[in-house]
Amino acid sequence: MAKVLVTGAAGHIGSNLTLDLVTQGHEVNILIKPNTWHPYLDDLNINVFYGDIRDKNSIKLAMKGCDYVYQVAGTISYNLIDYSKMFTTNFIGVRNMLAIAKELKIKKIVVTASTSGIGIPEDKNKPLNEDAPFDMKKYRKVMYMYSKYLCLQECKRFAETGLNVSMISPT
Repeated sequence: MAKVLVTGAAGHIGSNLTLDLVTQGHEVNILIKPNTWHPYLDDLNINVFYGDIRDKNSIKLAMKGCDYVYQVAGTISYNLIDYSKMFTTNFIGVRNMLAIAKELKIKKIVVTASTSGIGIPEDKNKPLNEDAPFDMKKYRKVMYMYSKYLCLQECKRFAETGLNVSMISPT
């Protein structure tokens, strides 16, 4: 089985993903912030690394020797006080993850983004899709949307350099 890193494993999506990967027989590293935990992680045979995706050393320690990475960590808020944290986590942190994945020759990294970062079609009766333009003038002021938009752009940029990266955008 593969060795996998999951960031954000103390959250809802990350903890469920970690549980599923362990159940499948994978060796799993998790990178979570200090003083965070999720009950789903109790009694799992996992390697726990405490750190932050905004810190490259934390990432390297947790990612070393892994085959695959699930980048699930992020900050969700619409509060002005959290703007800096959202930008540095959802954009800079993801950029750090992508750069280190490329450096360590990770086979594939899956980045959790958000439908907030994709364009909204002019025809409101059509579903959201990646081809609709992102209205920078309108949404630049909404840091969550803007940071997730930048995250998606950074993933595309790294994909163009040869990194095997997929982006998922749950609603």
